[in-house]
Amino acid sequence: MMRRFIPAAALCLVLTSAILADETKTGSSAAARPETAALQMGQTLIAKLKESPGCLGVESGKMQSGKLVIFAFFENKKAVLTWYDSPFHQKLIGMVRPYQDQKHIPLKEVPDDVPLMAVASISFDGKPAKANSKIPFSQIAIEVYTPMTPGLSIGGSFAPDAFRALQKSASKSLPKK
Repeated sequence: MMRRFIPAAALCLVLTSAILADETKTGSSAAARPETAALQMGQTLIAKLKESPGCLGVESGKMQSGKLVIFAFFENKKAVLTWYDSPFHQKLIGMVRPYQDQKHIPLKEVPDDVPLMAVASISFDGKPAKANSKIPFSQIAIEVYTPMTPGLSIGGSFAPDAFRALQKSASKSLPKK
């Protein structure tokens, strides 16, 4: 898989709030309890992400390593850039602009016509990555993956059906080795 980084750390931060919000509601987390505003913002972010044109689905969870993650599935590069350029997302980017590469062009080397999966991850354990950060994260990243062959699925898959269909179509056009 081809991997690309989108320096929009705010997305991951607020997505993490949504994950924590879900854990707080279910009582599965005895650890940090986010404030009500963070919970609402996280829920709003997930809703806005799902409403974004070309977003095919969103999954979230906590990894064994402790990283909190969000998987967002998009139809293509245009759909990811629509989300990236949305007023809501740009507001989030503005919250972490000092950490963003100002010369970065999002998805510059990513093909236009393939479905994309964005993975946002954040960790709070360990030494904070930024000394003066308002949020004590030790790791934060947003990575975008392009498809290869669809792989095996029996009775369903992790990716939404619409994403899998696009993935199968795109994999047919990948160069043969």
